[in-house]
Amino acid sequence: MSDVSIVIPTKNAGPTFSDVLEAVYAQPGEYDVLVIDSGSTDETLDIVSDFPARLLTIPSAEFDHGGTRNLGITETSGQFIVFLTQDATPLDGWLTELIAPLREDSDIAGAYSRQLPRPTATPMKRHFLAEFYSDSSETRSIATNRSPARTEVFFSNVSSVIRRSVWENHPFPTDCIMSEDQLWAWDVLQAGWKLRYQASSRVHHSHDEGIKQIFKRYFDSGASLSQREFATGDHDLSEMIRYQLRELQYLWEHGYIHWLPYALLYSASKFSGLQLGKNHERLPERLLKRLSDTLSRKRWDG
Repeated sequence: MSDVSIVIPTKNAGPTFSDVLEAVYAQPGEYDVLVIDSGSTDETLDIVSDFPARLLTIPSAEFDHGGTRNLGITETSGQFIVFLTQDATPLDGWLTELIAPLREDSDIAGAYSRQLPRPTATPMKRHFLAEFYSDSSETRSIATNRSPARTEVFFSNVSSVIRRSVWENHPFPTDCIMSEDQLWAWDVLQAGWKLRYQASSRVHHSHDEGIKQIFKRYFDSGASLSQREFATGDHDLSEMIRYQLRELQYLWEHGYIHWLPYALLYSASKFSGLQLGKNHERLPERLLKRLSDTLSRKRWDG
């Protein structure tokens, strides 16, 4: 029996999901794959049937970023649980490199992969991935009796692995809209565990998000992070300004000058979405339903 289980949540993954599963099954070693689908109406289920993956279906209303991943762990048996999103395509060596830190160091609770942009990625997304997913690996831990900083809890379930024995005491939170990965990282770091960014484990992953989509994403992120203590002081104005200046410099140096006006609007959408999300409890219900599809489903439709 394999000690590695791969869990992939899906909903209307589209035809490219076949490429994702092909890349998964091209990885060497033994592992089992569980796809948890929450109401796909496209070809997703047909694609899954072409592979030896096990399929578990749940109602759309029952999907929860933390809860569904917890379910995936209870439905598998591996000691190392790998999470992959439906739009992240693994590259050669992805799985072996991702799991290696946990095999080599029993104090590491989890690791996550490097994300590389797809050819269609916007310049802003390319800059984001270059800044937060560098080519240098890093192991993080914190001193006793100190809360971790925002940069220390950065963790991504786009492609990650966690240790089952750690999860048994530190499951993913189910009271959040999203950012379950960073909330989990905050928890395990405070419990004395290490986290690993494994740059040699790589996936192609990027979203082509417009202004409306990026606003809603950051609104949901702000709403999630505001529910926990570590969000205090998170993404303050001076930090956002510094990031914006680095992004503008990146666009200028890489020949994306014509993107500069759009980049400013894009960043304004992110910041305003984040700040409104962090203060979402003060907003009227009618407005919340317009600003966040996810919050509406979780709070009123679930």
